[in-house]
Amino acid sequence: MVATLEDAADSAAIERAWAEDAAGETIPGEVVKAILAGESPLRVWRKHREFTLDALAERVGVSKGYLSQIENGQKPGTLGLFRRLAGVLNVALDELAHPTN
Repeated sequence: MVATLEDAADSAAIERAWAEDAAGETIPGEVVKAILAGESPLRVWRKHREFTLDALAERVGVSKGYLSQIENGQKPGTLGLFRRLAGVLNVALDELAHPTN
């Protein structure tokens, strides 16, 4: 009987979590796999959101070359820039950080 009650409570908790999550976006599997494989999170999200390097650079007010250097790990970028990138890409700021950072 206790196990049945625990299962029912667990099921209810899962249903609540799914309902809450339905309002937000989950991270697609291909995005997770690419980032875990070592790709630049910025590049992965840019491509997922279907932005060219030119278009994203223009939207956030930097040059294509500078944005490319950030994607390739040659430049660190600024916090302000990453905030703008997160806003345009519609992701949380921490989603743009590499998992090894």
